[in-house]
Amino acid sequence: MAIINCPSCGKRISSVTTTCQFCKTEFDDSMDDEKLMREMRSKRFAKTRRLQNSSFLSVLLFATGAIVMYYGITDASEVVNYAGRLMLAIGFIGYISTRLMMFMSRKR
Repeated sequence: MAIINCPSCGKRISSVTTTCQFCKTEFDDSMDDEKLMREMRSKRFAKTRRLQNSSFLSVLLFATGAIVMYYGITDASEVVNYAGRLMLAIGFIGYISTRLMMFMSRKR
């Protein structure tokens, strides 16, 4: 019995187990290494895609906040300025955190 990495989630599992205890992926004799690698690449691609979409939405929110603040300067409404600042802050924090998650997922 040896300790191996699960092809689906990458956690350390026993080589004789039939199911990963972390991601619940079942291993049977019909699953060859190529099929497992394709499944692993597919999951990694889906995660990267979600992070990219989140990054894009954060940039869009940041830009919208900047535009609202720019046009809110001439308007005396405090609600518009507050909404612009809030969108700007959430967009900035979301973009930075998403980029950090993307960086950390590449290191693995």
